[in-house]
Amino acid sequence: MVVALLALAVSTERGQAELEDLLPVLAAPQTAGDRVPEGVDLATLGALEPDSVRRVEGRDSDAQYWVGTTASNEVCLILHLPENDGATASSCAPVSSFDERGVPIRVSGTGGSAEAYLLPADVDTSTLPPALIEVTGPAGAVGATLVSPRPGAAGSLQPTQLERRGGDSFAFVPLR
Repeated sequence: MVVALLALAVSTERGQAELEDLLPVLAAPQTAGDRVPEGVDLATLGALEPDSVRRVEGRDSDAQYWVGTTASNEVCLILHLPENDGATASSCAPVSSFDERGVPIRVSGTGGSAEAYLLPADVDTSTLPPALIEVTGPAGAVGATLVSPRPGAAGSLQPTQLERRGGDSFAFVPLR
């Protein structure tokens, strides 16, 4: 048996970046816990490659999160509200756009809503106001950096310049 690994290299304004460097969670082998719930259709959510999907642990008790990629080299964030009629959505961006802006998502249903931002692993989120946001997966962790507003704080988030390892900056722009 021959196993081949393909590392996707992406050219961005900052230079060449490996997708697994931007999202280390994608380098880990997929486990049974990484699968989306039955009934969530990955094709409808953006033609996500089922083998690319990984669970992202969020601190939001109402929502579940996954990250995955598409055949057209997009990074997608999936948000699922199991207690809210199973409301599920995804937000996708080309890898170069993800590297520059991350991927935001907001899902609303009859029983509530959730909002989150998937950021590249090299973005330092320590200057975001902890009274307004929660961060899962500190930069450099073998995971993903997921930022979610605390309940009631979404409207108070402001655009913020964050530092990246290496000295570049990242523009965190909240949804309006």
